[in-house]
Amino acid sequence: FFTIRTTLRLLIEHCVQLKPGDEGTVITMGPDAMKKEFLARLPHSLHTATLNREETHIGAICLDTRPSLILIEAYQHAQYLCRREYKRASKLLVNGVPAKDYLLGAGDMPTLEDKFPYVDINLYFVFFEVLNNALHSSLRMVGPKGQPPPIEASLISGTSMMSENERTVKITDSGVGIRRENVPRVWSYFFSRDSSGRHHDPRSGSGSDDEVEGSPEHLPAPGRGVGLPVSRVLVRYFGGQIDLHSIPRKGTDVYIYL
Repeated sequence: FFTIRTTLRLLIEHCVQLKPGDEGTVITMGPDAMKKEFLARLPHSLHTATLNREETHIGAICLDTRPSLILIEAYQHAQYLCRREYKRASKLLVNGVPAKDYLLGAGDMPTLEDKFPYVDINLYFVFFEVLNNALHSSLRMVGPKGQPPPIEASLISGTSMMSENERTVKITDSGVGIRRENVPRVWSYFFSRDSSGRHHDPRSGSGSDDEVEGSPEHLPAPGRGVGLPVSRVLVRYFGGQIDLHSIPRKGTDVYIYL
């Protein structure tokens, strides 16, 4: 279902973007108010690209996608939501450097300037979902008043002998983790974690016996169990892959292969 839906949405968006409107803009969304609202909801990096689509895009495809910029943008949005709800959030380290410092040192870091064609809004969604889960997991680990540990992201190129152009993004948190028997289930739709730290499938009406000792109650509420499965659909759609490895009370590693 989601693969078909992704195909239809991508084809529609691609056709719309390829056909400029009467005012010369590539985005044809009706009234000006609707266009402004749409742009306001986009990440800043994508918003800038949208305003200059003739230079950076062919339809829905961004010709110079930079994963590091989209990663940091997604983190800033997830961090804002986390701080708004819980007054604190983990910091992000990119290749061992704080996110802001990484941006300032862009000229000396080739991975930041590594550009390639991709549907950038899809990549933003994947990064946001993974980072949002990492932020919440870190909060559960330290309790209601503790300071969550940083989240680490690594951007690497040339990680496959099968494809010399493959790029890998690894996102690591030190949160509550997931029991080994439940790792395959995180890719199932509607499988999520309840507030006590147990994994929960709303369709069954009860949680599994997966409570992690020390996981505080009344912290991040569970999601709907859709973010990671849809993220895997989006990554696989373009020939990539996403893997997850986790140890309870030690953290989770997510590998995104592009």
